[in-house]
Amino acid sequence: MNPVQLGGEVTLSYTQLISLDVVTVDVLPEKKGVLMKHTEYLVKSKSFNSSVQRRYTHFEVLYELLIARFPYRMIPRLPPKKIGMTDHFINQRRKSLTRFLNIISRHPVLRRDPVTQFFFTTEVHDLHIHMKEKFKNVLDEFVTNPDKSTIESDKAAQVKKLSAKIKGV
Repeated sequence: MNPVQLGGEVTLSYTQLISLDVVTVDVLPEKKGVLMKHTEYLVKSKSFNSSVQRRYTHFEVLYELLIARFPYRMIPRLPPKKIGMTDHFINQRRKSLTRFLNIISRHPVLRRDPVTQFFFTTEVHDLHIHMKEKFKNVLDEFVTNPDKSTIESDKAAQVKKLSAKIKGV
């Protein structure tokens, strides 16, 4: 078992990393939609203790939001979108979506992000619209989580400035 370093703090073996979450994606048997039939998936997550129905469009929005939120992290790509899908294509896509979600749900930062948590736990009609609306103003991780050393040096500079003002009074 090779240990995996997470955030410079915790070392996990492959078995421990895998046990962080187990996500399964199953194809629901009935295609939905009046004019344009689409496939729905049942997504189950052990760590989020959830079971939700998702369309491919929902995965696309999750991907777009994660890319915007974490532009410097490696986010796995989604499988392609295709019209006129065969059973073989749907099964291959299901496997790829399972891989995608397991990587996201086991990542030490991505798994704790509100976007990921919303995707895994919220059951609402037109999820993709709700996700875009709810997270439209969320900034990337470096804007919302500035480096502590920068904050500390800014504080030190402010203290020096105030000290100089006090001494000058």
